[in-house]
Amino acid sequence: MKLLFLSIIFLSLLIVPTTAYAEIPYVFVQIIPKDSNGNVLGLFQLDKVTRLNYSALDVLLDFEFSPNTDSVYQLDDKKIQVIIRENTDNYTSSKLITNTSIMANTENGIEEALRFSHDGYMVSPGESVTTIWYFVRTI
Repeated sequence: MKLLFLSIIFLSLLIVPTTAYAEIPYVFVQIIPKDSNGNVLGLFQLDKVTRLNYSALDVLLDFEFSPNTDSVYQLDDKKIQVIIRENTDNYTSSKLITNTSIMANTENGIEEALRFSHDGYMVSPGESVTTIWYFVRTI
């Protein structure tokens, strides 16, 4: 399954802009809610960012990049960096989730680097949500 995701990311490298917009990273997120038994309840796949703080995202990606685990590809005269991160949130109370965001620790403090708005879903105590982040940027 990870091979499929890596294939998708590699194919996305072919559509990463190489003009003046090449400095804006391509971000793709998968959100997987699970019930208290670990059964998958749904899957959200998003690439339409509703809020972007480019400078905070750049700080985050610089901090997150690890040459031992992340890939760098050469495409024509550009170097493309691919960073994949996964995290799981476990819930102890019921709530409605309507967006997914990632925060960055910058010189201005904790800032929202980007946000994806999506259809809402409810979580209950004992349920979890796994979020897989895919970042592709030129370096």
